[in-house]
Amino acid sequence: MANLLLNCTPEKVKEWLDEKPKFHYWAISSGIIWVSGVFISLYSLAAYEMSFTIPIIQTVLSIISAIWGILYFKAIDKDKSLILFLIDAEISIAGIIVFNL
Repeated sequence: MANLLLNCTPEKVKEWLDEKPKFHYWAISSGIIWVSGVFISLYSLAAYEMSFTIPIIQTVLSIISAIWGILYFKAIDKDKSLILFLIDAEISIAGIIVFNL
């Protein structure tokens, strides 16, 4: 909240309004992704014990960060690397499910 208040100066607001609409789309999208990660973290903290929660949080946030890097920064440009990432993400999610059973 303090960061929001410190950045709400007239100059910063003008810079924000002068940006291209695509910039706003990516900024809002990254915020939605961040809120999703926080929501999953809070849900898992409330629903499970700490020994289960930490692996869930770390795995989910790592996968979300990797997906964001692939979509926004074009971190993976080869099909083979993308397929390996998807296999890795599926194994990680399956591991979380098995770990919680």
